[in-house]
Amino acid sequence: MLSTPSALRAPNAKDELPHTRGNPWPNLADDSLRSVHHTASQLAYSGVRLRKIEKSMRFDGAKPGNGWMMFARMTLQDVTGVDDACPVTHGWSARARPFSRLEEILPLLEGLEASPFQSPHWLSAWMDVFGGCPGVECFLVTLESTNGVIALALPLVRRHEAGLRILEGPDFGVTDYTAPLIRRAVVSQLPVGDELLKLIRTALPAADLLRLNRLCPLVQGMVNPLYAEHWTQPNRMSGWRLPLPESWAEYYDRLSSRMRDKLGRNGRRFARAPATSIALIQDVDAALAALATLDALQAGRIKDKGLDYHLNAPLHAAFYRRLVELGIANGRTLMSELRSENLMVAANFAVRHGSELVYLRVANLFGEWGKMSPGLLANEHLIREAQAAGVRVFDFGMGNYEYKRRFGAEETPLVDLVVPLSLKGWPAALVWHAVRRLSRISLLRRLTGRAAVPCPREQSDC
Repeated sequence: MLSTPSALRAPNAKDELPHTRGNPWPNLADDSLRSVHHTASQLAYSGVRLRKIEKSMRFDGAKPGNGWMMFARMTLQDVTGVDDACPVTHGWSARARPFSRLEEILPLLEGLEASPFQSPHWLSAWMDVFGGCPGVECFLVTLESTNGVIALALPLVRRHEAGLRILEGPDFGVTDYTAPLIRRAVVSQLPVGDELLKLIRTALPAADLLRLNRLCPLVQGMVNPLYAEHWTQPNRMSGWRLPLPESWAEYYDRLSSRMRDKLGRNGRRFARAPATSIALIQDVDAALAALATLDALQAGRIKDKGLDYHLNAPLHAAFYRRLVELGIANGRTLMSELRSENLMVAANFAVRHGSELVYLRVANLFGEWGKMSPGLLANEHLIREAQAAGVRVFDFGMGNYEYKRRFGAEETPLVDLVVPLSLKGWPAALVWHAVRRLSRISLLRRLTGRAAVPCPREQSDC
């Protein structure tokens, strides 16, 4: 039986619903149907994909009287029926606005909630570093109600690649997740999936392909309405989300006894070293110095593994420095550092927006220091500080590393959306979808000897 992350469990999982053939909820009002539809999208987060290519889904052992299991068993036709019963697209209109400076669109983002990768903090640093690159054109696509309220905003970049005009999220190798910014007050009324994409396409600037890589399922706890679009394909990378409770003691008790013992033992060993300290970095200059050391440690570690390292490329390095300059003082960028005398033993790097934090980078010394797992100690300290500051989702970002599981993180499926926008874009889109589907056939992967795709921002083994 598939498991559902605790943060997404239905509040009335034991309630019984009428069980009929076809639509199992014939008597539900529109608001209830909307709730069912959005819970369906939440199921997608736990690994259940409600998409046209999966004609229906079933849970082994489902009991007809159990409301949650009945809901999990609904077919695609049931979901379509929910959409038809909710005329949520009436009155919406889409609009695209070009911009060259973030200040031009900031008033339009007032009241919208975003993931850390689409937050004003992240976008500001991105625009400062990448916004002026040759051939980059920036647009903000908004979904507005009849009274002019912006309910959703999607930052996009247009650039040329292989003779095609591509619309995509602001990335250039630094952004893990793509998602729109959403107004919470109207999230239950937003069109989703195909309906939303149809509206957005009416406003898109001229282009051949829309490419949204690594769409995440949730935005500040709200369902990403583009996640369930039928053009999406699973991405081979996943995110790793750690829900945090209200108290540190409650979280710490969730860790395995082996993990608690390891953290305690290594913490005591580190404390016995000369003049040790572990703390968040509060000063911008100190943070920039720590970032330079982190970069050198990380580059050396990745190269030792025989992998290419690109985060020290001029633009990428400038981007992370800009995040430090804009965010250390206000707590939007966080760095935790372990030191012994004048030596930096370990450091990490994260960005925060609202109640969510995304953990981006970590590096540490090895040799004798490596026996103390300083990367794990730096992680524990950052999680503790974040929890105390009100963070309720500590997202470890992409990369399948065992230490993320040890800290209790849950895998988050990501999807890619590639849609042709012109006749010229159709061949490229069809080839992309065909290759993506074929790449999921395990036999073909074995025959071609293809290895797993490495994380674009490799982390330490901790």
